Amino acid sequence: MNAAPPCPHSCPTGLPQLRWLPDETLFSLCSRMHQLTGLPSSEVTSQLLFGHRRAAVHDLPGHLGAWRGRVREELAPGSLCELVLSRTLLGFYRPFLSPAQVAVAISGLGAGSMGALNFRLGLLNRLGCVHHPLKLCPACLEVDRARHHVAYWHQAHQWPGVWI
Repeated sequence: MNAAPPCPHSCPTGLPQLRWLPDETLFSLCSRMHQLTGLPSSEVTSQLLFGHRRAAVHDLPGHLGAWRGRVREELAPGSLCELVLSRTLLGFYRPFLSPAQVAVAISGLGAGSMGALNFRLGLLNRLGCVHHPLKLCPACLEVDRARHHVAYWHQAHQWPGVWI
């Protein structure tokens, strides 16, 4: 597989100099990086950020150990556990899982993808997969644009069962 082209920006890390926005998901931050780099596809951006072309999914992204090694330290403060529980949907499922299951999920997301972990954690629906549609609030979108000059994906909007 071909390596991702370098970011056209003159950033020391080769990636845009971004900061976390309030309640922002990891997917949202990666989406903003994708837009600013001008890379030709999300798969190329995913390869650049995660070392895997399909790791940048919106709910439970994988290869987070590689991601942490590729971004500035300010974007990956604390432990892998903190990143996973605060910026992905695993934080929603944590109260329903045993500590051992949470540890397995965090380890799995750090090293690879959820894949078979969905089954092991009981995150399957009748179709055999977990379904988390991306959601946004039009009112928050306008507030985000006014405050931060960009709209972004909020963690609180992505929780399963949240529609309003």
